[in-house]
Amino acid sequence: MIYRDFGRLESEGWADRSTAENYAASFARATDIAIGPIVSASGAGPGARVLDLCCGHGAGTAALLAAGADVTGLDFSPAMLRQARSRARAADLREGDAQSMPFPDATFDAVVCGFGIMHIPDQTRALAEVHRVLRPGGNFVMTSWCGPERSPAFRIAFGSIQSHADPATSLPDAPDFYRFANPSSAKTLLSEAGFTNIHSSTIDCFFEIDEPEGLWKIFSCGTVRAKMLIDAQPPSNREAIRRAMVEAVAVEFGNGPKLRVPAPAALVTAKT
Repeated sequence: MIYRDFGRLESEGWADRSTAENYAASFARATDIAIGPIVSASGAGPGARVLDLCCGHGAGTAALLAAGADVTGLDFSPAMLRQARSRARAADLREGDAQSMPFPDATFDAVVCGFGIMHIPDQTRALAEVHRVLRPGGNFVMTSWCGPERSPAFRIAFGSIQSHADPATSLPDAPDFYRFANPSSAKTLLSEAGFTNIHSSTIDCFFEIDEPEGLWKIFSCGTVRAKMLIDAQPPSNREAIRRAMVEAVAVEFGNGPKLRVPAPAALVTAKT
């Protein structure tokens, strides 16, 4: 299943400049924790040609450049690419589709994708494209959020939405957001795309916030799917979701001044 309506909403949502800016200023505090492990696993270094797929706000791209690699960044969002250009000026940054990449076969020594695959409608096609543009023996490194059963941040955010959303509001069907955090599922999907030496591990990402309402602000302003679900609510439901998130954070993590809400992520590595 390709999930075209989901893909359309993802493209429209990430094209919004304020969403991109809020993501870089807030949600990315958690994603950036994974940058070091991603760069290390990629083997990036002087002379290596690396593709930062779904490069987003460009913090990972900048880290790959700092490692000495020759870096290309690809993203479908012009708003995100504006963020990336401010952080990684020396990279070759391009607007494009992960499902149909504008690169010849065997172009890169490594491809990394930090929290991007879950935003792609046809993930099977995207993995096939990653395999195609990697040279034989090249490295693929990706990260994916762990699900609510392991992630307090996602349990609180999406549990509050599920509990208090108006039943009349919904979004189009989407791929399983957490499928690559399951080692068995990740191995199956990557093996089918032609990858070998597939391994999964966990990165202890987290959101650091100043007050219990901080998690609400991050998910309601710096995301796409959660923000769309929240924005679709009548005012009373929206307030109920906000209140539930704030109360859950306060009960589990206190009232501040510095709170850490865990959001573990899976690091998946593979070779062509």
